[in-house]
Amino acid sequence: GGLQGQVVFEQLRAQIGEANVYDLVKDHGPQKGLKDNQHEKNLRIIACGGDGTVGWVLSALDTSQMQYMDFISVGVIPLGTGNDMARFLGWGVGYRGEGLGPAIQSLAKSESRLLDRWQIDVKPTEDSGTANLKIPQPVFNNYLSFGADAQ
Repeated sequence: GGLQGQVVFEQLRAQIGEANVYDLVKDHGPQKGLKDNQHEKNLRIIACGGDGTVGWVLSALDTSQMQYMDFISVGVIPLGTGNDMARFLGWGVGYRGEGLGPAIQSLAKSESRLLDRWQIDVKPTEDSGTANLKIPQPVFNNYLSFGADAQ
């Protein structure tokens, strides 16, 4: 998505404070940031990345011990390739290197809205020969595909 992550990371640290910005790669995921802020009410999370990063943050929230889960909002600075989630939520198609001040202000003042997410539970039948097969059950955030569209 343009390899802008490091630039945005440094800009965010300068604008909202070093203690408020987490590197998901170095921290091995969002859990450290969530744990550090688990008692914060009205927490606003800015996920900087593409659909995978946003999904990673949302999935980490699902398994976290956040005290005020119903008051957490997640905004997006789109740094990915497709940025479908950011587009759907109205955060744009991609970050173009402009200053982050307006984006941060927009995220801070924005209204929260609910996001439908779903999980599919696949259970093989006994006669399929795969009854003991462990099938992953990921949470879907903005779309899913069964492969028919990949022709």
